[in-house]
Amino acid sequence: MKLKELKKMKKQIQTNDYRIELFQGEINKIKDVFLALKKHVIIGTVAFIRGEIKTIKYAIDKGLFLIKATGDSAVILNDKKFNLKNF
Repeated sequence: MKLKELKKMKKQIQTNDYRIELFQGEINKIKDVFLALKKHVIIGTVAFIRGEIKTIKYAIDKGLFLIKATGDSAVILNDKKFNLKNF
C-alpha cells in the first residue's frame, strides 16, 4: 500500500473547532470519490500557527498529525505514543 497525506492548513485552531470534524469527514469521503485511493493508506495532517492546548490534544486524540509553524521552521507535536488513524 502507498501512503498519501491529506493536509489542512489553518492560521489558528480553537477549542470546539468544528473544522477538525469537517476535515475528518472530508478525509473519509476521499476514498469514495477517488476510487484509485482505496488501496492507499490515508493519513490526516493539520498545520497551524496558533492553537489552544485542548484543541491540539483533541486533534491528536482523533489520530491526526499536528504540525505547528515556528518562525522559519515547523515542529511535529505528536509524541512517540501517538496512535495514527488510517482513514
